[in-house]
Amino acid sequence: EGGAHARDILMSFTGSSGLKAPHNSLHYSHGTRQMLFRMFGQHHRTYPRFLISENPPTDEEGIRSMALRSVFCFAPSGGGWGIRLYTAARYGCIPVIVQDGVRQPFDTHLPYRKFAVVIEQYKMHALYDILEDIEADKNKLHNMQRHLACVKDY
Repeated sequence: EGGAHARDILMSFTGSSGLKAPHNSLHYSHGTRQMLFRMFGQHHRTYPRFLISENPPTDEEGIRSMALRSVFCFAPSGGGWGIRLYTAARYGCIPVIVQDGVRQPFDTHLPYRKFAVVIEQYKMHALYDILEDIEADKNKLHNMQRHLACVKDY
């Protein structure tokens, strides 16, 4: 379902920032949500193609629409295994995984680095540049999208 769409958002994430109760512990999402909101959430002019919000769409069409407009979708863990990885893949949005030391589903069989951006938490400050570089490299971007299309049904 994630075919060719106009993807004007470089990366999207909507959901809890982890900065307020009940999720205001660094254990929630291993601190990656908190880092994302602190680094990029209030800086729309500096990072105009990041859509980061604590107000997620509540219906399936809203989720679908946002994912189809996004080149990359931030897929942090939450209070357990998050569904964001699967949602991103379903709509052809390349997942961005920042989960140091956390194994991904079927990681012994799925080549995550071929269809997702997997970075360590200490590199999050460079996330915008990393994603812009991948997007600019049309060959790399196309290969990641092609691999994502092959694994999205798993």
